[in-house]
Amino acid sequence: MRLRWHPCIDHQGSAAESFLRDYFESNERNALLICAGGFDQRARKIPVMLAGIMGLRLEVVALREERPSPAAHLVEAAESNIKAIKAVCGDSFDMHSIDVFDTDNAVVVGRRAIAAIKDLNFTKYTDLIVDLSALSIGASFPVVRFLDRMVVKEGGNLHILLLPAGPGGEPGDRELTDGVSVPLSFDGKLGQDEAFGAHKLWVPHLGPGRRTALDRVHEDLSPDEIVPVLPFPCLPPRVGDSLLAEYTDEIESVWEVDPRSILYADDRHPLDLYRSICRLCEGREKIFGTLKQSFVILTPLGSKALTVGALMAAIELDLPVRYVETLSYDLAPREGSESLGEVIHVWLAGDVYPRNVGD
Repeated sequence: MRLRWHPCIDHQGSAAESFLRDYFESNERNALLICAGGFDQRARKIPVMLAGIMGLRLEVVALREERPSPAAHLVEAAESNIKAIKAVCGDSFDMHSIDVFDTDNAVVVGRRAIAAIKDLNFTKYTDLIVDLSALSIGASFPVVRFLDRMVVKEGGNLHILLLPAGPGGEPGDRELTDGVSVPLSFDGKLGQDEAFGAHKLWVPHLGPGRRTALDRVHEDLSPDEIVPVLPFPCLPPRVGDSLLAEYTDEIESVWEVDPRSILYADDRHPLDLYRSICRLCEGREKIFGTLKQSFVILTPLGSKALTVGALMAAIELDLPVRYVETLSYDLAPREGSESLGEVIHVWLAGDVYPRNVGD
């Protein structure tokens, strides 16, 4: 299998920060950054950093995902993030409030996110950047796919940036919707009539506090095989052990997973999981061929870095994605500055790749 992102331009930590300075300080670069406008402290970090490098050559569009009855301290935190971004961007900053749910409680965040950006004049920019640090799956996956298709077809550059959460992991205190959701344009033909009776292999990312969401997706899919994803290597080093302990019942009894079927992926390098999923799909093609239709279904509810790897695999192979949308967050107010992971950069499409890639 010839992989679209092999090789791929990506950077982590100090190498990512050096690349961003060297690349974007050039006066020839004009960039649009799409980021979150929510309460997560990561929402402000990358916009402020890039504004310090580019000044007025950077324009920022923040997508503020509106959920019912948010807690007052979360609204206050979101306003503080918006204020910090606006302070460095001035008139080059715009914010769009997008409803996650429609009046009938249907999940519409992907459609609303695309509507918020689709009429922008993208020809003004040499580079488009999506900061996935604090955007939800429902918003970020459709936005990245929309921009990727446009850049591959019309030219330009598309970058993904993210700051992983610190040692505490992604926010886990949340109320979930009852149903299973599909990010816009990531159905992967699983919902079509021809998929009835197909063999389904489910690839869930194990994340702390995500048992309820994973149980709901499992019940909805009734997969024939399961390949759980665990972070390794990772920081802290024992995160994988903790997740194994948390999901022992699921792995051993409910899902009945053979220990040899657990997929380990580097929690700091999205390309590791991307390539592993691609190899997994290639192996299944050799097994099933044209005898029986088979689907590999992704549920990226673990760390953000692994989510990027799943996103890339889903785009390349048109894989179905299933997740459970968050209805509301129930996080206690946090004091002081939390430690964050190192910046991750993936150059998703553009000048460094052959023009015919992805067509």
